[in-house]
Amino acid sequence: MGSTKNHLKLCKVLQGRDSWRERSNQNQAEKRKLQDQNRYLKQKIETNIEKMKKLQGALEKKETQLTEAMNQNKKIQTLEKQLDETKETIEQFKKKVFLPVETTKNVLPLNQINISINIQVISVYLFYKGVISFRAVPRSLKILFSYLQISIKIRHFTSVINWCLKLGLYKLKFLEPQIDDWTAIVDASIKWGGKKLFVVLRVPTHIMNGRSKALELKDVEVVGIYVKKVINGEVISELLQTLFSQIGAPTQILSDGGSDIAKGVRLLVESSFNVFQTLDIGHFAANLLKKKYLGDPQFETFLAFTSQIGAKLRQTIAAWIVPGKHRVKGRFQGLSDFAKWAQKAFDYCEQHLSNCDKTTQELIKKNFKGFLFLRSFAKRFLNDTQILNKILQLLKNKGLSQGTLDQALCILSELPANSSIRQGMETYLQEHFKACQQHQIFNALISSDIIECLFGKIKYLVEKSSTKDFNKLVLLLPALVGELNDQIIMDAQKAIKIKDIKNWDAQNIGDTILKQKMREFNKLDAINTVPKLAKTKQLEAA
Repeated sequence: MGSTKNHLKLCKVLQGRDSWRERSNQNQAEKRKLQDQNRYLKQKIETNIEKMKKLQGALEKKETQLTEAMNQNKKIQTLEKQLDETKETIEQFKKKVFLPVETTKNVLPLNQINISINIQVISVYLFYKGVISFRAVPRSLKILFSYLQISIKIRHFTSVINWCLKLGLYKLKFLEPQIDDWTAIVDASIKWGGKKLFVVLRVPTHIMNGRSKALELKDVEVVGIYVKKVINGEVISELLQTLFSQIGAPTQILSDGGSDIAKGVRLLVESSFNVFQTLDIGHFAANLLKKKYLGDPQFETFLAFTSQIGAKLRQTIAAWIVPGKHRVKGRFQGLSDFAKWAQKAFDYCEQHLSNCDKTTQELIKKNFKGFLFLRSFAKRFLNDTQILNKILQLLKNKGLSQGTLDQALCILSELPANSSIRQGMETYLQEHFKACQQHQIFNALISSDIIECLFGKIKYLVEKSSTKDFNKLVLLLPALVGELNDQIIMDAQKAIKIKDIKNWDAQNIGDTILKQKMREFNKLDAINTVPKLAKTKQLEAA
């Protein structure tokens, strides 16, 4: 009886064990099934994520294409508008100057048109828009009116100078009131004739909003022109304080980061003007290259190589392979062209030199021999300059905003993380973006190329002069920028007198080298003049 009970208990235990095993096996099977399903779902999710990324990339590409198409459409509309304006200007010009068909055989009487004003307007246009010299303006008018059979006395080229200076002084003197926030672009020239030129431009702070191209001369105004023997921080601060007290203070001051201007702005801020200074991105990029490569033996060898190639091949049949000349001032701002040249020149020597004639091959091999090791350096240098050029092109055309900042940082990621150029540019962009946000500027102008362009024009005029000195021709600067039309030119001729130009010249320019030379040489002439006897004077009088 007892054994039977034990046997039954054992059977129950065994049955329980078997049922537990069966349930365990079922649970494990379900677990494996769930794991397989989980892996399948994970793979499906990853596949869907990849598809979503591709779709997102395609969508961004379509958006970019749509934006480009819209920009192209805007450009077409702008060009059509400019074409219509040009046609209208031509028609107005014909009405003012050209004779009716029925009167072309006769000389047009002067009392039928206001010919003095027309000549002034045309002369100013020929100088500023036609970009011809003062002396060439009367010659051009003489040819034009002779062909049209108009009998007019052509004025001397000095009258043309006065008309153009009147326009410049008028635009400087009668400034438009600035309602919105504005940015001051400032710069000082090198010394000419013992003097420096300091210029202040005015541009609306938010001009870069929705813009896709760099500033043009028509977008800015000249609000300050100063010719001084000494331009330092104290002088700049004093000049800016006086100017801003008259026309209102800007939100931002943009400059090339020179020490004198930086000090002047710092003193200006200390004198209770709430402005912040922005450093031109072009000069900053050049300083990054200078910091990295100046003192690098390979870089010095590379510069010597480019100079040597120019000196030895410029007068030979292989002159086509010679690079451009080095810039004397600011050479790190134009080195990308040398990097591109070096890359192409080394590639040409390796791949196509054998196709040249024997003399050219010998010349190039002889002068490139011993410098081919610079190929790897040139490639690395070209990569740095190309990445910086991409950033400069982006930010000069579109300004510094959250979108362009993200794009610039993405471009910089192509450089190694420890690159001094990458680290320096990232710091510059983030600091300037933060400062702009604090002053409620969401798309900031950070390029001062426009004032460099303006300085280039006045330097061209100064360098043509035999004395190379700043004189009253600096008054041409205000007329080179902003709007120019018939009404402004005529208003300037009425409002400004020759006396006004002379007074401005005396107050702002003072003695030029030519004036000093004439004054001192006249003293010499006075000393060497022999006084006549009284008797001789009487005979001459008789």
